[in-house]
Amino acid sequence: MTTKPEEAENPGKSRKGIMKIFNITPLKKIIAGVVFTIGAFFSIMQFINWVHDKAMDDISGKWKITFVYEKTSYSQFKGMQLVYDVFVNQNGSEIKG
Repeated sequence: MTTKPEEAENPGKSRKGIMKIFNITPLKKIIAGVVFTIGAFFSIMQFINWVHDKAMDDISGKWKITFVYEKTSYSQFKGMQLVYDVFVNQNGSEIKG
């Protein structure tokens, strides 16, 4: 990697030059960080509310769960299926089954 003589003398100069070109001041960096943090916080809260709403859907009824053994070292189990019938009753956030 080659450096220009002025960069070798003052390695921080190029960063300061970029800050001048785009008129980035430390205050603007702080404001941008605060705005980003607030935006991220509200995005996370929106996601949590969405997941909570989805979790409250009624899942009562009969569910069929199937496990298929695709890879196994015991060849007699290859392709074997285990099927479970599960009956679920949901009352609000309480689930029994």
